[in-house]
Order: sequence, then C-alpha cells, then structure tokens
Amino acid sequence: MLFKKASEISSDFPFKSNFVEILDSKLHYVDEGKGTTFLFIHGNPTSSYMWRNIIPFVSKDNRAIAVDLIGMGKSGKPDISYKMTDHCNYIEAFIEKLELKNVVLVLHDWGSFIGLKYAMENEKNIKGIVLMEGILRPWESWETIPTVTRRMFKKFFDSIEGPKVIYDQNFFIERAMPYLTKRKLSKIEMDNYRQPFLDKSSRKPMLMFPRELPIAGENPNNASIINKYNKWL
Repeated sequence: MLFKKASEISSDFPFKSNFVEILDSKLHYVDEGKGTTFLFIHGNPTSSYMWRNIIPFVSKDNRAIAVDLIGMGKSGKPDISYKMTDHCNYIEAFIEKLELKNVVLVLHDWGSFIGLKYAMENEKNIKGIVLMEGILRPWESWETIPTVTRRMFKKFFDSIEGPKVIYDQNFFIERAMPYLTKRKLSKIEMDNYRQPFLDKSSRKPMLMFPRELPIAGENPNNASIINKYNKWL
C-alpha cells in the first residue's frame, strides 16, 4: 500500500465538474475512470474535494464518483430542512438516476449514515463498504461524550448559541477542521473548504448535522436507523 507524505498531498482538484438535476435541485459530482464503481460520500463540513488525492489511485482501474451532498460543495442550496432524511433522499435519487450498480461505498462521517442506510435497504446493489469515522451507534447519554465535545455539541442544540457558533463563527471550517487535521492545511485547501459557505445563509447544513445527532433520546428516528444498520452489519 502506498502512503503519501504531507508534502506530497496536492491541493489541486483537476477533475471535470458534472451536475445532475435531483429532486428540486442539483448535485455536483466528479466521475473518473471505468470499471467497478466506487461512490465517495463525504461528511460535515467537507465536499468531494476531500477525496482529491484518493480519486487518482482508485480511477486507474475503477470508476470513482465523488458527490457533494445537497447544500455542500458545488451542489445546490435549496431552502429545505437539511435533515438526514433529506440527504438520504438526494443520494438515493442520485444513485438511481446515474443507474449505479454493484457499488463500493466509501463513506466518511455523516456520509456513513447515508451510505449504510442505503446499503441496508439495497444490499443487492452493494459490492463493498469502506468506512472512515463512521457513525455506528447512538449516544445513550451526554455523559458518554468527552467533556470538551459535549460542551460544544450542547451549544449546537441551543437555539441561540448554535446559530452564533455556525453562522457567525463558521466553527466547523475555521476551527474544527484545522484543529482536528493532523497536518496543517494550506491556504488553498482552507479556501476550497470555505468557498461553499462564504454567505452566512449557506451554513445551515453545517448547523443541522450536529443537531441531527441521536444523543440522550434526541432524534429517535435517526437512532432507530443507526441501530438497524448496526444490527444489519
């Protein structure tokens, strides 16, 4: 297996942009190579840009498709709730419209919720699953979450603090990503991640993701979905 040093990680995104009309909006995606389809689904607060150094390796002998979730990356930003059911509906419709068959899902963060729900419900269309930072269980209580993270997540759920942290401070882009990334992100990389959320009004998806977490009885529908695909796995 080949691993890239930090100095070898490119900030370039040299892929053709494709757009497809899905439901009441459009999704952006890149589509490289031929063969077995690998569908890359990102999480919060990223986009298909996060897969830029992986796509060339996969697309040598396979088809690599990296999609931007609705409201993220270069995809449309319709006036919707941005609940997890919305994201699932868009990706399910995307897979159907592109007629993707025998798919290998490559899933990160909330992308794992979307992808695993689809895989559980469409097992015959799935060839394999790759998980990174997957969401695999609900949190039974706030006390099971580390102190610093718990304090921040409670802010997201708060009607006043949540919007302040996301809309005004752009927390996930400006603070969480640089802090949680092992190497220093370049200005080019940061600007790419900032681009979809330059307008405060476009940051609603980043607020809704943490508010959709199944913690201590919150979001029981999402908890039920997670428990079902956990059992299925």
